[in-house]
Parts: sequence; structure tokens; C-alpha cells
Amino acid sequence: MSRLTTALRQLQEKIADRQRGRRAQRIAKAKADGAGPRTSARLSTFAPAADVASLFENIAAAVNADILRYTPPAMAAGQPVEAPEDEALLAPQAAPAPPAPEPAAPAQLEEPPAGPPPVVLTPPAEILAARALAHGEALAPQAAATPPARAAGGLATTAHLHSLYEAWQPIEHLLMQEGADHLPPTYRPCYAFLKGELDALSNDPSPTHPTPAPLLAKIKQAVTAFADRRTNDTLTLLKNALGGDPHNPTLLAMLSQVLYLLASTGQQTVLPEARDVAQRSTILSDKLKPSKLLFYRYMAISSEMAFSSERALAWLRETGYLDPMLLTGPQGLFAEQGLYLRGWAMLARIPVALWDEDEFSAMKVLMAQVVGGGAMYMLWYRMPLVQALATSKVPPPEIGEMEKLLGTALAHHAEAADGLAQMPLATSPLPWFLRVRFLNTVASVAPVPTFDQVLCMVALDGHSCREGVHPDKDLREHLHDSSLSYWRLWCSVVTPFKDVQQPYLLPSEETVNDAEFLSGFDALLGALKEAELQRIKPDMWEDLKPWMTRWQLEHLLASATGSSKPRSRFMPSLVPYTHFYHAWQEPVVSAVLASELIYENARRGAFASLFEIQAAFEGAARLVDDPVYGLLPAQKRALAAAKKHNPEKFGGMTLDLGGKGSSVLLLIMPVALIGGVAAIVQMSANWSQAIGLILALAGVAGVVLVNLGRR
Repeated sequence: MSRLTTALRQLQEKIADRQRGRRAQRIAKAKADGAGPRTSARLSTFAPAADVASLFENIAAAVNADILRYTPPAMAAGQPVEAPEDEALLAPQAAPAPPAPEPAAPAQLEEPPAGPPPVVLTPPAEILAARALAHGEALAPQAAATPPARAAGGLATTAHLHSLYEAWQPIEHLLMQEGADHLPPTYRPCYAFLKGELDALSNDPSPTHPTPAPLLAKIKQAVTAFADRRTNDTLTLLKNALGGDPHNPTLLAMLSQVLYLLASTGQQTVLPEARDVAQRSTILSDKLKPSKLLFYRYMAISSEMAFSSERALAWLRETGYLDPMLLTGPQGLFAEQGLYLRGWAMLARIPVALWDEDEFSAMKVLMAQVVGGGAMYMLWYRMPLVQALATSKVPPPEIGEMEKLLGTALAHHAEAADGLAQMPLATSPLPWFLRVRFLNTVASVAPVPTFDQVLCMVALDGHSCREGVHPDKDLREHLHDSSLSYWRLWCSVVTPFKDVQQPYLLPSEETVNDAEFLSGFDALLGALKEAELQRIKPDMWEDLKPWMTRWQLEHLLASATGSSKPRSRFMPSLVPYTHFYHAWQEPVVSAVLASELIYENARRGAFASLFEIQAAFEGAARLVDDPVYGLLPAQKRALAAAKKHNPEKFGGMTLDLGGKGSSVLLLIMPVALIGGVAAIVQMSANWSQAIGLILALAGVAGVVLVNLGRR
């Protein structure tokens, strides 16, 4: 018994020391948080994970392929371009016409900022830069780390982001890049678009706005003429058709694409007309489905990006493409086949000097409230915006605010990830308490996500995340919880907003620091078993067990705390731990020996905290030698009951208790205590409450008895 009491005393001292240390840490942390928003030096050197960089690189490359679909490699290199065989409209030329100058920047940006001025790309430099991006280079200027090359034949998928890869791949090539094989490569995307629109009109079953047969015939003739490389006839047929229906958005979109194609081959005189027709195709029409109108708007804006990023930005504003709330629906970033996402990718190519207050405000909402918006900010926008913050005389306040939020989120992620990287714990074969079993399972089911992987799956505001994706299924099966959401945990942990952050959902650092206690619990459990073995009669134990009192863990806790409802003292208040606290105790364990109770609950990981484990051992130590409920008097009562039940088998058995046991207790216990036990049984609402109070009184009496015995 001395080994048990010594080990228990040492455990109590260690837990008290740990609590004092944690209290000091929390006070220091609260003071640091009160001094200002938390930032992290790691933010300035942060490099994206390979899978995240690969995903966003592919999105950017796909958008640039759309922008450059009419740009031949020869023109991008500044060389003469072979004109198509259309003698009337496209006479052969020695070289492409010089590009039109980029319009002047808005008045509020005329004053050059301190430091190097922002670079405003103009054709053909803009085309060259975009073409480089389309071949896999990073958006310029961007993060210092070079994104990894794409895996051959597709994306470098990982378990964490596999659902995002799957969502992106079907819509990666939204605009067809190939058409009739006999056409020049530059002409194939335009032909594919014209042919696709013709097929859509021909097969449209809608009776609301059917395409008239004469109009459909003209469109078919125009597409046929384009396939024969008769672009002049194509324009004439489309314009004639448009004359009969001047507000037809499909005709406007088709005509604008042919005009943009011609402008890209050096016919700068058609560029104003292409812009006018394209802008008209983006006007809201009751003849067009919203999704189709959105597609036409993307066609117009992406075409204009190859000529004037400033004008394209104006159209992005006018069409509402940059409303971040459009990305908060069930499809997230890939809403409307990723068309809104593509608009944000185009914004990443537009110099920050051209942005106005609306773009900065939208960017802050995107980063904070959109699932995946934080990753978009990190990979596409952060470096240009940080440079603008450093070089501008009057930097937009949103940039500094976004940096502080992101730095705080990174610090929160590091606190959880650093501990999880050290799990599952191997210091004990038993998990013992809830968070050890829970976090060990989390760590074994899925690797710790990087910060930008988390940003891909959650919104920084702590309210939204991707549900039902990896590793939710595996985690739910292992923990037997159908509602558990892995990314919901990370969402609540990393958010920089104090009113919604719940850092103790993933208390990995605290759990790792408590690992030393697990082996100590194992040793204490061994000491308890040893004390129990010294107080039972091995030759009679199995025969007496059916008549022994069976205890539950609640009885041990009641003996230690004196409470009739001890579980309420230890029950955690955080979901999912509250759920697990109840679920992992079912079915309720009952046993004759306290060590068996503690072992089974430790095996299930059903203890809420160090304090509940401590209370369980304290109650067990008290009950082992309790003069009434301890092992020695309990065996005596069991033998008496066994003799009544089976005199032939048990009549000749005797039990040497080796001490005065309960007789000493009867000499020192006041009569009021005995009467109090009877009163408790009568007045208590249930047996559990009664046994708790009885054990509390018995425990006090037992302590008195033990103290008297030492004199």
C-alpha cells in the first residue's frame, strides 16, 4: 500500500506543477495577444506546398491559355504572321502593325510611389509574359519559391486536396483549343467556339426562345465559311444576321471572337469594333440563361486581356465578376464551372497600380470569408500587394489588415501542427484520456496538413469549410462518429478572429507535453493491482466474486470528490469531446476491483482529463482499505452470503482478514454516521446519488481509521 500512496502523492504533485506552469503560459499568451495582433516571421519566408502550388499553377495556366488562344507564337516573338487566304479583308503583310499604346493610368495613380514603380505590361510585352505563364512560369511578381512542375499527364494529386483536383479537372479546359485540323493553330479555338455555339442553337430544345430557321441557316453558313478560311464571308454573314436581331447575345459573342482573332493577327483597325461588339454581348438579356451570359462575359474579358488589362479590369468591375460572395455557395471556388475563379485569376495578372478601393475591399473579403480564398491570396496576390504596401506612399489599409490576419492564422496553425507531428504517442499502450485517443487517431488517419492546404479547405473567418471530403470518412469510421468534420476542426483552430477561435479543439501541444503522465499512470495502475492482490485470498477469490459488490467508475470518483454527480465535474464542454465522453463509456463498465475499472476506461480513452484520472486513483486507494467497503470486509460479507446460498460448498470455509477491519470502525464511528447512511438511502432520488454520499462518508471514516491505526 505504501507504494500506491507514494506514487499517488507524486502524481498529485506533478499535476499541480503542470497546472501552475500552464497557468503562467496562458497569462503570458494573453498579455502578448493584448499587446497587438499576432504575426509570424515564417509568413515572409513561407513557401507553398507542392500540391497547392501545382493546383493554382494549373488554374493560372488554363486561364492564360484562354487569354492567348488567338496569339500565334510568331507574333508573340515579334515576327511576321502568315495571313489567312482571304484576299478581300486580310491582304498579306510584311509584319504585324505596331500595337496600340496602353491607355493612361487613372488620375489617382499618376503620382509615382516611393521606390520602383509598378510594372504595367503592354503588348507585346504583356503577351510575352502571359505566354510564359501559360507554359508553367509563376505569376509575376509572385512568391519567391518556384512552383513545382506539373506531374506528367495531370496534377500532382494528394490525399488532402484530391477533392479539389477532381473538381477542377473536368473544367480545366473550358474553352476548346482545337478545331478543324486543316486550319492554322491560331484559328482552331475560334472555330471550336463558333461550331460549339452553332451546335447549341441547333440542339436547343427550349420552346421559349427558339432560333428562327433563317437565322440558324445564316449562322451555319458563317461557320462553314470560317472552316474554309473565308473570314471575310464569315464577318459578312454574321453582321447580316445581326442586322435582323441586333441584340442577340450569341451573334454578338460569335462576331466579337472573329474580330478579336483578326486583331490578334495584326489587324489593329478591327480592335475597336471587337471591343464594342464584345461589350454588347455581356449585357443582361432575357433571351439568355444566366450561366450562358456568364460564359460570354468570360469570353469577352479574357479576349480583351491580351490587348488591355486596364480595359479588362473595367469589364470585370462592370459585370460583377469580382464579387467574392459568388464563391461562397456549395460549389465554392468552382461555382459556375470555375468562371468566377478564372476572373480572379485574371485579376492576379493585372498590375496592382490599376486596382482601386473596390478590388482591395473585395480581396479582403475573399481572403477572410471564402473557402480557399486564403490560399488564393497567398499564391496569387500576396507578393504584389506586399510590394505595393512597401512602395506606396498611402498604401491601402486592407493590405496591412490581411497580413496581420494571415500571420495570426499561421501562428495558430503552427501551434496545432507542431504537436500533431509528434503523434500518435507511444509512451503507453493505453490512450487513457479523450484527447490522446482522439488526436492519436487524427494523426494516424491523415498526415498533418500544411498551412496552405488548410487555407484551401477552410475560410479564415472560422465559419465555413469543405465538408465530407478526405479524411472525414476514415476519421468517422475510426472514431464511430458520423458527424465529425476534420476541416471544421482546423477551421475553428486557425481562424485569427478571437470570438470564434477554439484552440483547444486540437490541443496537440498540451497533449504531447502530458505524454510523460501516461507511463506514470501505467505504473500507478500496477501499484494499485499489487495492493489489491495483497488483500484478496487467491484460493477463494474466484468462488467469492459472484457475491462481491461490483463497482462503476462513478463510484470511485464519488469516493474521491464527495459528489453525488462526479461525472459532471469532469465532463468537457467542447464538441466533439462532450460526445466522446459519453460514447466511449458505453456500455458502462462494472467490476469487483477498482484496477479493472480504471484499466477498461483507460483502454477506451474515456477519461476527460488528468484530474479525472487522479480522482479515480484517489477513490480506488481510499476504497481498497475502507473498513466497510474495502476488499477485506467485502470478502467477509461475500463469504457469509455464499454460505447462506450453498452451505455444503462454503460451510467449512473461513476467511482470515488479518486485521481488525470493520470492528475497529464500529468502535470509532459515531452513531450519527450510521444513522446518516440509512437516511441517505431513504431520501436519495437514485442509487447512484446515494452510493456517492455513502462512499464520501465511508471514505472519511476510513481515513480516520487508517490514521488511528498508525499511532
